[in-house]
Amino acid sequence: PEATEIQDKAGMTCLHYGILSKMSIRMFEKILGLHLESIKEKDCFGNTPLYLGMKHEVSIGFIRSILKASPDVVLDDKNAQSVLSSKNDDKTHSEVEALFEKL
Repeated sequence: PEATEIQDKAGMTCLHYGILSKMSIRMFEKILGLHLESIKEKDCFGNTPLYLGMKHEVSIGFIRSILKASPDVVLDDKNAQSVLSSKNDDKTHSEVEALFEKL
């Protein structure tokens, strides 16, 4: 398989690592373009790259890139808790809504 399709033992893809390492948005978008389906992959904790991005408060550019590439991307973790409908660690629903309004 292509490198962009590989998941490690923790279920993480290049996009998961891209979010966590805060690589350049340009590089992230290139990887995203090579294998769009990886945006829906969940790690062993049930987290998609978008969910990790929201959880770790990455640059709005990453979130925008994900939503632009795949507007129907899954926001749910393995417990079916959406970042939009429940607390995400210390974030409140209104804080998450405010982030999405910036998009």
